[in-house]
Amino acid sequence: MPDTSCSKHLPRPARYFPVTGGRYSARAGLFRFPTDFGNGIADHQVFQFDADFYHNRDNKLAVRKQALGEYVCFTDDAEDSLVQVTQFIIEQLGRHYPGVFRLEDTGTNLHLHCLLSGTEIVARKDYALVSSSNPSGAAEPLNLFDALALELQEDLCVMQVGPAASQLCAAHLCAPNHWAASDKLGMAMPALHTPVPGFTELNRSPDKLLTGIINKQQPYVRFAWGISADRCYNHHPRLSDAQNACDDDDGIYMRIERQLLYPMPDNRTLLFTIKTLFRDCAEIKRDSPEEFIQLVQAINTMGNATLVYKGFDRDEVLMQLNAI
Repeated sequence: MPDTSCSKHLPRPARYFPVTGGRYSARAGLFRFPTDFGNGIADHQVFQFDADFYHNRDNKLAVRKQALGEYVCFTDDAEDSLVQVTQFIIEQLGRHYPGVFRLEDTGTNLHLHCLLSGTEIVARKDYALVSSSNPSGAAEPLNLFDALALELQEDLCVMQVGPAASQLCAAHLCAPNHWAASDKLGMAMPALHTPVPGFTELNRSPDKLLTGIINKQQPYVRFAWGISADRCYNHHPRLSDAQNACDDDDGIYMRIERQLLYPMPDNRTLLFTIKTLFRDCAEIKRDSPEEFIQLVQAINTMGNATLVYKGFDRDEVLMQLNAI
């Protein structure tokens, strides 16, 4: 069963404002991890756990019922990279999150007790899944990567980085922002970002960027943002939000992604995490008027292609912002 005493102490979500100088930019905008953005320990954590945990988990469980293969997928040659990633996740959770996870090594297997969900994940020492006791009655996880991702608030993508090119070899993307994991599987870094207006021009060698991160063994954090009329995590391009855990209201929000690029020790695997957060624009206007002014200025600098890609109408959004 979930440990309700531990859930009572979850902090509020970290607050980020990834708008620089009142202008929108498609630059990668990498910061060395960890960088202090004013959120205390949260800025130093690979995985963040906060008061939105159950809202986020409900969404992950809902999309699995909707169409699992659209959100969770793997290439045929992903196995070695998944071993690297699952070992890293288990070590991170067992070492740095004692109030949320308890890791037990029985000599034969690893037992990860997930206190927030009440799940116990059992894995062999070669990081193959033995079992996952899920009190929510969710479908059996496909593998250890799938089981662990269900206990995190972040979405996860795994890139294999070679001397000539990269490829997305695994994805657990339950909070897609108008793109689908199944459409991107197997793509190299440049192809993944072709739809992003201005990205190719401003970041001419994305594969070299990944190779540099791998070679340095230095993780980085970056942010992406847009405007949303809801707090729905799931904006799959083809599937309805009807089953999504979503607040139906008339608000307007900044949808912010905290993206972490973390190299694995095999020098060919990169873990890419995406933590989706929402900030109510009315609260920004009330509590941080300088940030609100920069937000409006940045929206005014977005080109038409960017507005189409991000899925909102500038005039309508500016009208809403002016009215709050």
